[in-house]
Amino acid sequence: MTAEIGVLNKSGVALAADSAVTIGNGRKIYNSANKLFALSKFHPVGIMIYGTADFMGVPWETIIKVYRHKLSDKHYSNLERYATDFVDFLTNNPFKELSSTSEQDSYLQFLFDVKIESIRDRIINLAKEIVNGNEEITPDDLEKYFSVITEEEIIEEFEYYNQLEYIQEFSDDDFNILVQNYSQTIYQLIEEKFENIPVDQSLFEKILGICIYYVLKEFTSDQTGLVIAGFGEDEIYPTLISYVIEGKINNKLKVEISNKAEIGESGSAAAIIPFAQSDMVHTFISGIDPDIERLSNEYLGNIFKSLPQELLNFIKENTTLENENYNELVESFEEVSNNLFEEYRNAIDNYRNEHYINPIIGIVRNLPKDELAEMAEALVNLTSFKRRVSSSLETVGGPVDVAVITKGDGFIWIKRKHYFSSELNQQFFQKYLRGERHVATHIEE
Repeated sequence: MTAEIGVLNKSGVALAADSAVTIGNGRKIYNSANKLFALSKFHPVGIMIYGTADFMGVPWETIIKVYRHKLSDKHYSNLERYATDFVDFLTNNPFKELSSTSEQDSYLQFLFDVKIESIRDRIINLAKEIVNGNEEITPDDLEKYFSVITEEEIIEEFEYYNQLEYIQEFSDDDFNILVQNYSQTIYQLIEEKFENIPVDQSLFEKILGICIYYVLKEFTSDQTGLVIAGFGEDEIYPTLISYVIEGKINNKLKVEISNKAEIGESGSAAAIIPFAQSDMVHTFISGIDPDIERLSNEYLGNIFKSLPQELLNFIKENTTLENENYNELVESFEEVSNNLFEEYRNAIDNYRNEHYINPIIGIVRNLPKDELAEMAEALVNLTSFKRRVSSSLETVGGPVDVAVITKGDGFIWIKRKHYFSSELNQQFFQKYLRGERHVATHIEE
């Protein structure tokens, strides 16, 4: 996991990222990962990554630097063109490793295995709950319950996925291709995982459909977030665009825009956008922990929902309230209760905006470049500190890389870690700058 942030105003955008990387199913954490890069050596554009550290088995750092070399001094009129060009590069490039069909096959089989296991485990857990709640249940009853639960769970999940929209490039054609190519693999996995669970042919087909829909309609936890920010040639104010990317299926990129922030006349004057582990940033900005807010709304919502019934039951027990009047009053009380709950939520939202969000955004709107960087770094460090003093793994930590991107100065490192000594590796910096001098000479000629 990680913590990253973009802080934008009309002066520029500050990007900050921690260095923690988790490997081995969360059992080992290193604080040396690079997640923030310049997307161009010559133009004011930067990129951050979070989530999965590679794409099709190739490290993101390698892909970004190869693309940067290919881009050279080429520029685009707006930031969105830089972003789409980078995303297109993931599909259209000369590297066979980024289009490996074997990598696609192994990844799809892994996802199918995960999904089928999750269906099986959910069915088994539901059956255990029934057994634990009824000591007199017989083996015949258990078999009957198992059969009913299996059918209900599989049909319910199939209907859930069936009504979802496909992710961008995918369609029924991709569904049919995957069914043709992977039905045998999926059937074998079902037979293996559902060895002692009754599944007929119609349920086999529904699990097959669930598996295919799962990879075409939903992003899994093995996704990468890409954050691209900066200025296009014709843009005076910064823009930030983030994507969710998860490999290739049928040689098509599984990608979707997850966020876009534009500073300027048509957008806002400032923005604070956290990525990955964002709970502490939301707490700082809104004045309340997101988990506490969710729990509060859920708990109060249940109270307001049950209050009319409880109140009228009390009245009915202690008065001569008729059933006809009782039902009418329940409906009226429910409406009043729902309105009161909405008023409560609106009051909280208004207070939060007036006393927390708007004042902070008002300050960010006028921050100079150096303080944009300080704020971005502080918010990442805040998340890191929270993880350090909690009982959970320190999945945010290590040095914080910070960069500021402005229209005039371009991509400027404020803080950057190196895995090597700069004094011992002068040739690295000479090589880095050689490309800039080569392009400058080419332009003069």
